Amino acid sequence: MTLPPDARALAVNLAGWILCAACLPAILALRSRRAPRNAWLQGLLRFLAVWGPVAAANWLVGVLCDRLGAGAPPAQDVLRQFADGAPIQRTAIAVCAIFVMPAVEEWIFRERLQSWLLRRISPFRGIVLVAVVFASLHFSLRAFLPLAILSGGLSLARLRTGRLLPSIVMHALYNASSLAFLLALGPSAIAS
Repeated sequence: MTLPPDARALAVNLAGWILCAACLPAILALRSRRAPRNAWLQGLLRFLAVWGPVAAANWLVGVLCDRLGAGAPPAQDVLRQFADGAPIQRTAIAVCAIFVMPAVEEWIFRERLQSWLLRRISPFRGIVLVAVVFASLHFSLRAFLPLAILSGGLSLARLRTGRLLPSIVMHALYNASSLAFLLALGPSAIAS
């Protein structure tokens, strides 16, 4: 059974708000004395903690763009290929987006760039600079603020845990959830 587009959009929005509602309990769990030591669980909790601010920024930028008449941005080619592609193409894109790119990007931005910057400038400035570079290199003005907030969360995870794996898990979950929402909404969810 296929849901009509309005019902599908409502279901996807509801799923997004449920993820947002998990933000506060995740933050509280991370701040407690009994915070998990497991890197995978740390990544999951930190992903849930950052999802709310990223989703709020995404919504705010969307509202501002709509009010200013900017409309929807052109879709990245890879998103269009994922939305319209054959199953094998979708699988290849999903594997790269969920498993390969998070590891590569986290190694470049958190392990190399952030570590290098933190030896030279304050943690705050280093995290902000990494966030600006990370968001800029995704080449989407409309996604800049949400990606910068995500990058800040990824950088904080690396800084607070001293490990790269929680950041990789967070990044993979973010990419997986983005692809899942795109699949749920269908090709009409992205601009041509």
